[in-house]
Amino acid sequence: MVPFPIRLVAVVLCVVVGSLLGACGDEASRARPEGPTRIVVSIPPIAWAVEQLAPEGAEITVLLAQGQSEHGASLTASDTTALRNADHVFLVGWGLEASAERVLRRPASWQSVHRLSRVVETSSIDLVSHTGPCDDPSHHHIQHYATDPHAWLDPVAMIEWVRAVGEALGASEERIEALVTECRFIDDEYATALSELERRRIVTHHNAYGWIASRYELEVAAVIRPNELLETTPGELNEAVEAVRTHGIDAVFIEPQFSGRAANRLRELTGVRLLTLDPIGNGDWPATMRANLASLVEGLSRDGEAPDEPAEPVPSPA
Repeated sequence: MVPFPIRLVAVVLCVVVGSLLGACGDEASRARPEGPTRIVVSIPPIAWAVEQLAPEGAEITVLLAQGQSEHGASLTASDTTALRNADHVFLVGWGLEASAERVLRRPASWQSVHRLSRVVETSSIDLVSHTGPCDDPSHHHIQHYATDPHAWLDPVAMIEWVRAVGEALGASEERIEALVTECRFIDDEYATALSELERRRIVTHHNAYGWIASRYELEVAAVIRPNELLETTPGELNEAVEAVRTHGIDAVFIEPQFSGRAANRLRELTGVRLLTLDPIGNGDWPATMRANLASLVEGLSRDGEAPDEPAEPVPSPA
């Protein structure tokens, strides 16, 4: 006969497991709340296509607020509710939206989750690797990516995304092709403008520009903030200083989502100009891409001479 303590444990385990399985089943069979088509998008750049191709009257929620970094953003209670009630959820994938992925671990049967990562991985586009894991035991990194998640900065990848979004939302071919054409225009503008520049090396604020560098044959010589979740270390700042001096780099590209403290120190040490690259923008993806291209051209066009007057300090985000 099985001893009583073992039988008691077995009963408790059965109850717990049964409850969990029941909860999973309840979530999957949960009824759809009444109302219009509800769509949730994680970040503004990939929302551009969704907003253009969504059915009339759809309610669209973008999780990332303007001015926030795409890394480490947390969800509000209303965000969680929006995710649970959404008919369609559009994410980047590659581990970027860990909080949203946890909410969507067991979506309801009527929910569809779409990821840019899946779209790109099933296309003919070559993936761009993110920086490898840090070996420094003093760095407590939350996560590393096998693939650089910033694929929305590649117009060719965005063509594939537009088509996938249009298919998911049942948009007309005419509407889809209008956005595809816009992506092609931007790709042509980048290819033409950047191919005319002799200087090819850039120093960036965080590691977000591998897709642009790979697509248009640029080289990221250094990154001021290699781990976007941690402040720049003295060693990382020294590496950026060395790259600027070694390659005669005249301009460094910073981002409005991050503190300008390390960038200002780099400017003080080297005399570089500070220009802006914004990986997120305000939701107008074409405008963001063209603004970034103008900044790249400006930063790579000037002779490598220090400015006559010191630049104004870069303000930190509020």
